[in-house]
Amino acid sequence: MHLLSPLYLLGLAAIALPVLIHLIRHRKVTVVAWAAHRFLNVVLRRLQRKRRLNDLLLLLLRCLLFVLLALLFARPFMGGSGSSAMGEAQTVILVLDASGSMGSSNGVRSNMDAAREQGIAVLAGLAPGSEAGLIVFSEEALPVVSPPVRDLDLVRRELERVSALPAGSNLAPALEAAMKMLKGKSRARIVVITDARIGVWSEREKLEQLGELAAENNLSLQAIRVGDAAPNLGIVSLASATERPITGQPLAVTATVRNGGSSPSVRTRMSFSLDDDAGLAEAWLPALEPGQSAPVVVELRIDEPGWHSLSARLSGDGLALDDVRSIGLFVGPKMRVALVEGPTSPCRGVAPGFFLKAAAVPVPVKQRRNFPVAVESWEAAQLTENQLEGVSVVMLAGVTRLERAQQQALLDFLRNGGGVLVTPPAGERVREAYVTRPVLADMLPLQGLSFVESEMTFAAGPPYASPITAWWDSGRSGSLQSFVVSAYLRGTLREGATVVLPLEDGSPLLSSIDEGAGRVLFASIPLEASWSELPLSPQFVPLVQRSLQWLAAQSEAPAEVSPGERWSMDVAAAQAGQPFYVSSPRQPGLPLMAGEVEYAQGRGVIAFSTTADPGVYRVYLDPEGEPVGAFGVNPSSDETDLRAQPDDLAPSWAYAAGISGDTAVHAPVGFLARLQSYLPEIWTLIAYVMLLLGAVELYLAQRFSRPA
Repeated sequence: MHLLSPLYLLGLAAIALPVLIHLIRHRKVTVVAWAAHRFLNVVLRRLQRKRRLNDLLLLLLRCLLFVLLALLFARPFMGGSGSSAMGEAQTVILVLDASGSMGSSNGVRSNMDAAREQGIAVLAGLAPGSEAGLIVFSEEALPVVSPPVRDLDLVRRELERVSALPAGSNLAPALEAAMKMLKGKSRARIVVITDARIGVWSEREKLEQLGELAAENNLSLQAIRVGDAAPNLGIVSLASATERPITGQPLAVTATVRNGGSSPSVRTRMSFSLDDDAGLAEAWLPALEPGQSAPVVVELRIDEPGWHSLSARLSGDGLALDDVRSIGLFVGPKMRVALVEGPTSPCRGVAPGFFLKAAAVPVPVKQRRNFPVAVESWEAAQLTENQLEGVSVVMLAGVTRLERAQQQALLDFLRNGGGVLVTPPAGERVREAYVTRPVLADMLPLQGLSFVESEMTFAAGPPYASPITAWWDSGRSGSLQSFVVSAYLRGTLREGATVVLPLEDGSPLLSSIDEGAGRVLFASIPLEASWSELPLSPQFVPLVQRSLQWLAAQSEAPAEVSPGERWSMDVAAAQAGQPFYVSSPRQPGLPLMAGEVEYAQGRGVIAFSTTADPGVYRVYLDPEGEPVGAFGVNPSSDETDLRAQPDDLAPSWAYAAGISGDTAVHAPVGFLARLQSYLPEIWTLIAYVMLLLGAVELYLAQRFSRPA
């Protein structure tokens, strides 16, 4: 046993206090002789002996209370019961894997249980005066006990509180943090306790470098591998075949399942649920070999429009974390798009809206019934308030003239939340008139138009400020710099307008402006091949699709995120500053206020980062209304693989010394260490004893003070 604050033992001098009080209060007796005194001597002597015994007992109890009080402040704790690996006191940092796979179980105990036992065994083997620290890691490092302390009971208690997290694993950041904690320490050791599943050694080169650095600083590294192989089937992905499902239409959903165990699986039942209501659909997964994956495809039909959560579920096995996977899904009516075209150029023979219409519905005729966008070809005369009811977007392709009533109908349509896409005409004859007086001139984001001809101009590269083009920021979706622009209309931005896609010289190729609750998107080029290669580019279809979605004010949001990852979605700019509410897996039916809608780049943004728990999250602007968003939080798919990784994937220092391999799981833990893990800390026991002795002293003092 050791003391965390031994100077408090000076408080033992306070024992003199009850002794002095006892001596001061000692009764002084005045002797008065009288005739019958001799008959009472026998009784008086008996009472005096009893009183002395009572006073001595109370004195001992009070002295003991002061001793325990001094020990309580000195904070005793248990040190090791054996000698350390270095034969004397040392500093040990426990680096504990808390990734998702540590929650797997063989039916008797989990990998985390085995890791805790190993940690307790390491602490129990430390010599008196040793220090210990604790770092927990998954994809990031979390110092739990830092800097190292001599209170090994504290480290043990924190060790017992650690549980597996729904995240992947990466040892390198944790090892770096441990080496920083040991900077300047001599006789120090780092003990890594892990199940050595996929991801732990992902930065092997860096781990080798850290091992060399540890050797230079006389730091000892040791790895303890825990965990038995357990059967595990895990859902690694869940996705809808359609980005915008339509109410009442067939919807194909694919769930991919992987056998992450070390033995073949059997035929397994999988169920699908909508909004936590089980029984939506069922499917059977075929038997899989270890490491094999298989897709499970089901066809669903969702009749209720709005935001929903879709979940796939497997029966329980060794790792429950990956038996359920959820995504958010928006189901709505088909988007109606009205296409109004200007005159077709005789020399070109292609209608101005030909490429637009093809990109808006890029599927064969037989599949258009189930496609979420329907394009209707209109005459300009159909642009009336009654006709526009139920339309989401109006596309004006090469339109050179609209009547005043038609322009007013479009203005009302915009103010009520509609979207308008405008492209200029391509013909040379009408171009000059259009530049001088463009259709909807007061609503366009550009003014002062002029014609510019160039041999070879490209769009500017990312990053892009608009949600339409931000999809190309990462480069994984291709590049918007892949087509040539040979001519375009140049203009200056109106107040409140934004550039969606700029050219290399900064001129807007696509620009937008808000009009009431609606939006106008203007292309500075006709969407035909004589002005640019854009209509023939592979990026044209996704660009048109994203433009229509943005114009129709259909918010795009991630269907799922990883634990701890930020989720966000766009909403109307008018909702900025309003509170939003979120129901989480901890309170599935109780939306709680989670923040306010932010304003960014002309639109409202709901951003939510408290996504540590796997499961379904629903977002509300009105806690008593319908959700305006939904998403799932799912663990890393890598944690599904519970197969033992080959030792040659680990850094050279990992199994060079100390306990290694599966034998570490069966390393003995001493009886005292096990007993200590079930007992409260010593200072807590002292506090309980003080309370008990205080109650006894109070009772006896009252009893002894009664007249005999």
